[in-house]
Amino acid sequence: MNFIESDDLLTCRLPARLDTISSQAIETELVEKIENFKRKIIFDFSDVTFISSYFLRILLNALKKVGVENLEVIKVSSEIKKVFKIAGFDKYLNIN
Repeated sequence: MNFIESDDLLTCRLPARLDTISSQAIETELVEKIENFKRKIIFDFSDVTFISSYFLRILLNALKKVGVENLEVIKVSSEIKKVFKIAGFDKYLNIN
């Protein structure tokens, strides 16, 4: 995972596979960054081809911490958008 930080924006470029094992591996670092940042956060899904329910939980917790207005999901493939829709996340996330 790659983080790009500016004064008011944190962009998190995610790995291709967000399965349970890889999500557990990045969870601590990601949660720490989110807790310390407290401003707008963007999750860049340009490389993501698979997402597990474990990462959906991480994303939901991030949403709770920063609020809907401060979290955006970008560059989402149609397959991942389907997962968000099935899970009901399309109602709460800013997906672009």
